[in-house]
Amino acid sequence: MYKKMKKFVILACGWLLLATNMLWAQPISCKTYQYDTLGVDSAFAYSSIFTYNALGKQILEVKYYVNGDIDSLISVYDSNNNLDYEKYISNGKPVRYTDWDFDIENHTIFSTDYKYVDSNQNLVPVSRLRSFGINNFDSKLVIEHLGYPIYLCDSVISETYKTQTSEWRVEMIGHTIYENGRITKMICPVSNAGDSAMAYLTYDDRGNVIGVSVQSPLVPNVDLITISQTFDENNQLTYSQRFQRIKEMDNERNIETSYQYINNALIVLTQRGRNSSGQWILEEVKIYCDPLKVSESNKNSLKIYPNPVKDVFFVDDVEVGSQVFIFDMLGRLQLKTNLLSEGKVMVDISSLPTGNYVVLLENKQTLKYSTLIKN
Repeated sequence: MYKKMKKFVILACGWLLLATNMLWAQPISCKTYQYDTLGVDSAFAYSSIFTYNALGKQILEVKYYVNGDIDSLISVYDSNNNLDYEKYISNGKPVRYTDWDFDIENHTIFSTDYKYVDSNQNLVPVSRLRSFGINNFDSKLVIEHLGYPIYLCDSVISETYKTQTSEWRVEMIGHTIYENGRITKMICPVSNAGDSAMAYLTYDDRGNVIGVSVQSPLVPNVDLITISQTFDENNQLTYSQRFQRIKEMDNERNIETSYQYINNALIVLTQRGRNSSGQWILEEVKIYCDPLKVSESNKNSLKIYPNPVKDVFFVDDVEVGSQVFIFDMLGRLQLKTNLLSEGKVMVDISSLPTGNYVVLLENKQTLKYSTLIKN
């Protein structure tokens, strides 16, 4: 009897393990919304759907643009869960292909970009980036200066393909300086003429990067780009601000971003300094669901009425225990309401001043949003 029971337990555990592995391998989807509130750049507004595997690795991103175009990025991982290749598709046609190779023993990453040259999808290499000294293969891009990426590594060699001679030649070499195990300075070329940019990093006492300043020998003692960041007690990023002073009057390059964490979602509100008076204008809202917790999220935008509104508005299809979050155009939380009823629910905003707002409704494992105008 004992042997039969032992055999049954082993068999049951085997089936359970098989079922768990099958479940673990299933992709997970979530939708990220982005929109442009200005209307001027509405052709660039889009919504994206991200699909992840069960380890949280993004395997598909599909962007649906307002003008009807569809772009896709397909990511494929190897048996070691390292990125194998990426394929870019625009309106059904392959555009670019990137091959990734990881040398774990020597802490090196190779990424080679190819372009499609004919209808038979033949590929021609156009550029290659070789990064040395990387210990964490998940940490890649830190900042981007003048279109050139700066990586968390000891040095970067970028090799560009010459179609005339079919040879690889070294274009740029970058270096990273460490102090007490932390990166304090990165030196990165920005042109073939020898110009370089220096990025200086500062940290808080918990190891979070709270400041980045980019300088150039061509403009001494002037920060061309500054990035400041704040983190909460859980070391989660809550706010960042980027100023770019390459052109003094180019206010459009300056960006403020606030990050709100609501249970299983991250809400990112981005403002850009677009007008001459120096005011910030809300440009986009992004909603990211947690791929390891949410199976399907953010399918539809929130429908609220009336809009514009004076004192109260209504929301349909509310579940008991849902929450409403209302943010102003600076990304600050102005109102949080727990909804104790279901179906059609009224929300009172009489205490809020007139203006534009972003309304988020959290229904268990879904999150929807809409903009709101209060008169």
